[in-house]
Amino acid sequence: MAWPPRAGQIARASDFRKMPGVGYVRQGADQSVTSTSVVDSSIVVPVDGLITVRLSARWSSGGGGIRWTWSGAGDVSLLAREIVSAGRDATGNIHELTTMRHRQQLTLAEEQEVNHISPATSYLIQELLILDGSGSVTFQFGQQVAHANPTVLHLPSFALVQPIREL
Repeated sequence: MAWPPRAGQIARASDFRKMPGVGYVRQGADQSVTSTSVVDSSIVVPVDGLITVRLSARWSSGGGGIRWTWSGAGDVSLLAREIVSAGRDATGNIHELTTMRHRQQLTLAEEQEVNHISPATSYLIQELLILDGSGSVTFQFGQQVAHANPTVLHLPSFALVQPIREL
């Protein structure tokens, strides 16, 4: 039976397993970089149809800040990309950590940056992506400015993935 059931159809227990649910992809371990070149993280999201991705990335910096982007493989189309993070705004002005930015991005591969902030704790990047197609997307990160001390993407980083359907 198709999900959701049509009027007059009776759903069986086995049909509920077909119900779209929320998937979870996480960073496998702390990952360090000491270069401005972005590298793949363990957060690789499979795309098979229309999905929403909610990224929660925890990072810390020893002096180099962070830059990040997404790379796509296969036939993946970006419908929306919204970002919440501290750091630089669209004009390149540096903000305090307490100033959050909320931006809508036009491309999947556009790089974002945050300057180095005290390494005493980790900081958060949140993104919402709406994707369509077939393939995968990979979260990538590097240092904003080259520094001998690493920028670290921490283990608690993850993405929630949920199939969606147009109404």
